[in-house]
Parts: sequence; C-alpha cells; structure tokens
Amino acid sequence: MGRQVAIASAGFSEHASKRSDVNMAELVSEAVEDCLKNAPGVELDDIDAFVNGNMPAFEGSNMPELWMTDWMGARNKPLLRVTTGGTTGGTVAIAGYYTVAASLPKVDTVLAIAFLALLT
Repeated sequence: MGRQVAIASAGFSEHASKRSDVNMAELVSEAVEDCLKNAPGVELDDIDAFVNGNMPAFEGSNMPELWMTDWMGARNKPLLRVTTGGTTGGTVAIAGYYTVAASLPKVDTVLAIAFLALLT
C-alpha cells in the first residue's frame, strides 16, 4: 500500500491584505523559510523534490515554477507543477503526499508549495 507519509512542517508568508514590500517570488521565499524554521533539523539541501502549485491565469504570471526556482530552493531538483483552478492548494498537498508515498528512488522529503498572489 506504499509507505507511510507525514506532514512534518508548514510555513506561511506574512499575512496582509496587501503587500507592496515584496513580489510574488519573495512571498514564496518567506513561506519556504518559515516552513524550514518550523522543521528543526531539516535544511533546504534535505529536500529531495518539490511540488508547486498556483493559478497563473488568476495572477497574470507565466510558468512561475521556472522563474521562481531559486526562490523556492528547487534548483536542480525534481519539480512537479500542479494547476487545478480553485482547488490547487489542496491538490498540491495531495500531490506531495503521493510523491513520497510512491516510493520513488531518492525521494524521501518533498516540499509542497501552493501560492496565489492576486493582482490588485
């Protein structure tokens, strides 16, 4: 039935109705840093793969998983992009679960990142 999987941490960017002090990539970076801070002993180098999800059409961006790779810490690591409209956040969590549960070679730790930066 696959291996057992657990969520070890969660991270968030600073919550506000409007953030003019950061761009979309910086928001994601804040959440990644917060997630790692909440997981003692886990460093970015320990992450084996990434699951990324957002709805580019809603935010006026194009293929953010490519130009935000460094902000997520995903350079030279496997990355799965998920885009399912209003359900993207939940789908990212499920995809992260199955990425670990599938027992893929050399994939024990996955960082699942869902984000939305609405244009205002």
